[in-house]
Amino acid sequence: MTGLSREIAQVYEQRRDKAVRDRDLRQEEAFRRIPALADIHTDIGLLGVRAARCVLRGETEEAAACMERLEDAKARRLSLLTQAGYAEDWLELRWQCALCHDTGYALQAEGTVTSTPCVCSRQLVLERLYRSSNIAQDPDIGFSKYAGHYYPQEASKPKYGVEGPVRTHMNTVRDLLLHFCETFGAEGNRSQYLYGPTGTGKTFLAKCAGKMLLDAGRTVLYLSAPALFEAARAAKFADNDQPDAAAAYRRIQEVNLLILDDLGTEPASDSRYADLLKLLEERERPTREPRRTLIASNMDLRQLKTAYNERIYSRIAGGFDILPFAGDDIRVLKRREAQR
Repeated sequence: MTGLSREIAQVYEQRRDKAVRDRDLRQEEAFRRIPALADIHTDIGLLGVRAARCVLRGETEEAAACMERLEDAKARRLSLLTQAGYAEDWLELRWQCALCHDTGYALQAEGTVTSTPCVCSRQLVLERLYRSSNIAQDPDIGFSKYAGHYYPQEASKPKYGVEGPVRTHMNTVRDLLLHFCETFGAEGNRSQYLYGPTGTGKTFLAKCAGKMLLDAGRTVLYLSAPALFEAARAAKFADNDQPDAAAAYRRIQEVNLLILDDLGTEPASDSRYADLLKLLEERERPTREPRRTLIASNMDLRQLKTAYNERIYSRIAGGFDILPFAGDDIRVLKRREAQR
């Protein structure tokens, strides 16, 4: 893992450098517009140093006086910033991860770095190991982007396979996935099986759940079914050419939320039944951190039972919440919109 560790360290170094560059540019702009702000900002730095020295020397009264002047200077700086329309943190460093200040290690309350890997570090390792799509940075992913108007108001169980208006049904599915994220890891919170025709939003809503959990500090990995089974094969037959394969597969087993997309599109093989069953069993074991699996497939439970076997069917039918998707192909609808 030496190469991967070096790559991760470089990512964090680049993030810290960017945070400093961006802060310096914001400061230059603000100081240019508000010259008095630069003097106050310098005073704040000097007063902070002076207060710290007084504390070390045991000069409590002088330290208290410095702290009072420091707070007054900060208040004047804030007033100048907000009056000019700037955000309160305009002159501060803005880290990509507030939990570790882009070090990769969790911070203690006083700001000192610990040896405990930050959740963002674990997520970064997952993304680098599998080069998976970066859900967190996709501006088109998120429950706020859900567009219910693409689902028809029509109610036709023979046509769509669900009771009542399709739009009402799909709004309920969205709400259930929101609840899944909000109660993640709590008692009664279960893995999810999303199934339905192509283009009805399974991948989109699965990724919305992934993004919400990422924002909540959970680790998330999105993999297509072919990629999963290839990772399982590589782990079993790892050799000198793939020294990280076994460790990479353990990450799949341990991640808080595994999104397994397009189940049923992987090449048929005798080993895939055992691989999938073993993965589901491993992820169902009680652990310190919650593990849930979100599977998206075009197969309903009857088709799943036919394509795999009784044990896999039983695991999913009995251990997952089953969410049927319905509607017309949204990708086709969007193309038609664009052509108008």
